[in-house]
Amino acid sequence: SIRSLPSLYYLNKAMEISESLELDSITALCWEERGNYYSYRDSYSQAIDCYDKALVIWQSLYGEIHSHIAFEYLHIADELCRQNRFNQSLDYYQRSLAIAKEFFGEKHSLVAMIYCNYGLAYSNIGELSNAIELLNISVEIWQTIYGEEHPQIALAYTYLGHCYAKYLIIAKRTADDLKGNGIDIQDELTTGFYLMAKESYEKAIEDRKSGSAGMPRP
Repeated sequence: SIRSLPSLYYLNKAMEISESLELDSITALCWEERGNYYSYRDSYSQAIDCYDKALVIWQSLYGEIHSHIAFEYLHIADELCRQNRFNQSLDYYQRSLAIAKEFFGEKHSLVAMIYCNYGLAYSNIGELSNAIELLNISVEIWQTIYGEEHPQIALAYTYLGHCYAKYLIIAKRTADDLKGNGIDIQDELTTGFYLMAKESYEKAIEDRKSGSAGMPRP
């Protein structure tokens, strides 16, 4: 469920106090919460501007390698995706992933989330092999952390199913084109992708039935 968000009035009051006392970390958190406020109201450009301001403060406090900075890059990448600016999001996902892996190590829930969202961005620009590779990594990490059954894993399996379904469409078109030239590979080219898509969707359904937590905002 979407958590309750503070009103801009209280965020502005908090920011005024933190800035007057030169509490930079509190000011950065205020900018981040303001970004969340705008994001949940679909004001994505305003959200990005707020996350950018938070990012600058965190960088001044901690340098480039810190969890807060990984989160801000992730926030910005996600907002770009919500504007369908998928190509622009890739660089931010890459930065977020590199920092998160260095700060937390490979087996961490934030790292898995970045892999998942990064893969989804690739899927949306049609780079399905990259998408599937990243989504599979996210599944492996979440399975290490949570076991086989968790809503995050169901989410990743759903995205994998989408990718394989897209592959199936491409495979069918390719097979039809080749068949027009006297080459019939319809069955062997499409069956594998169909089965992988079916398996991914079935795993997603199973994990959603067994998971107790709510699905995160995509």
